[in-house]
Amino acid sequence: MKAKLRSAFLPKGQPTYLESFKWFLFGSWWNVLLVFIPLSFISHFVKWNAAARFTLSFLAIMPLAKLLGEATDQLSIRVGQTVGALLNASFGNAVEVIIGIVALIQ
Repeated sequence: MKAKLRSAFLPKGQPTYLESFKWFLFGSWWNVLLVFIPLSFISHFVKWNAAARFTLSFLAIMPLAKLLGEATDQLSIRVGQTVGALLNASFGNAVEVIIGIVALIQ
């Protein structure tokens, strides 16, 4: 019964949300660098030196940028090419905008 219900909501040939989530997290070797996200937070609150915090934050932002790009690509498949291109153009530079704002504030 559960399989019939699930197949009613998913078009044929599309992965389930769990399959998409697994691919999203384990689909690239860049995701190994996700371990630096909590380390970056910890280094901020423990007040490590600026070079260590910058290095950890830099290593943490690389997989996040990759995941953001993958998310906009996956979303563009569902919403269409025009809206997907708009989302990709909007969110594609999010990492650079965040770094620029933080650099200007400090």
